[in-house]
Amino acid sequence: MISMYAKNLGINKNIAKVNRLSLLNIISSIEDYCFITPKKLVSDIIVSVVRSIKNSEGSNIETLHRICNNKVEAVEIKIKKESKVTNTLLKDLKLKENILIAYIIRNNKIIFPTGDDLILVGDCIIVISRANVIQNVENILE
Repeated sequence: MISMYAKNLGINKNIAKVNRLSLLNIISSIEDYCFITPKKLVSDIIVSVVRSIKNSEGSNIETLHRICNNKVEAVEIKIKKESKVTNTLLKDLKLKENILIAYIIRNNKIIFPTGDDLILVGDCIIVISRANVIQNVENILE
């Protein structure tokens, strides 16, 4: 209710915590709202661990977080070796639709990337995408 009230006040971006899962059936159909539940957060952590174990061989996904009713994922990818995404300006990469490289972590420093930044071996990148799109770093390219 507070989230809906905030929307009426003109606050366009907000996230509501919902404790009762039964309410999700009612509010999940409402567009432009993002809801989280403690039980869902725990289940997403379990899914994240299971997915990372499943993909650990040959994958470079470090962590995974699902948000907005499991429609969006934030994936941390460790760049372990040379690939099509390394040593190329971000503006020259042909990224899939709805992929955002949110930031790069290099030498324990956060870089908010621009088109003139590069992804290097040893970097971690945080990629925001639709759920279940990214299995490894190559999946961000067209």
